[in-house]
Amino acid sequence: MLKPRLKISTMATSLPAEYLAQIQELLREQRPEYIWVVEGLIYSDEVTLRLGFREPERLKQNNLELSMDLNQKDPLMAQISFGFEYLHFILEEVFSQALASGDEFFDPFQELPVLWKKILFQKKQLYFKTSGENTDLEAEADRLLGLRSAAENDHLVKEFRSEQELQDALDQVLDDEFATADVTDDLPADSRSNMEKGNAVPADPLIH
Repeated sequence: MLKPRLKISTMATSLPAEYLAQIQELLREQRPEYIWVVEGLIYSDEVTLRLGFREPERLKQNNLELSMDLNQKDPLMAQISFGFEYLHFILEEVFSQALASGDEFFDPFQELPVLWKKILFQKKQLYFKTSGENTDLEAEADRLLGLRSAAENDHLVKEFRSEQELQDALDQVLDDEFATADVTDDLPADSRSNMEKGNAVPADPLIH
């Protein structure tokens, strides 16, 4: 399960399945040789995002994760799209480094942080890290071991498939001013264009 950065973050709202599926499909079109995982959770004080991938016959999953404090001055989905564009940029850097190395055993993830690293980018403060958690195995292990009951899951993470359901939940989680943010199931056209072309803005040099 995608975990928050802030200890005070407990109740989470999942991004609409349709929105995540659009990003997942875009990644599959770009690199069909991998199984892709796209996740996003909204807490009262932060948003956490994940792009993960693994080879079909392997259990190892590489995850790029981002956390950012919610900014009440900017539209919610604009912040989320910015976060995914940033992760996509780092993703492309990872593949470029692996290709440039000429070594099939080279692992660019070894150079990336496994603990939250603060990044000041375009006057926006982001937090980035990687993980190796296999999303499917983690969920199955939790189910089999009974670490989280169905009631606990309902309390911790709410999953919504539509814009209206998500907006209704945000109205309860966020303050009145921020809860009026425009939330849509669709990946914004400019974000889709940036991710399709690999035109995400230059990032803090995490990979050297």
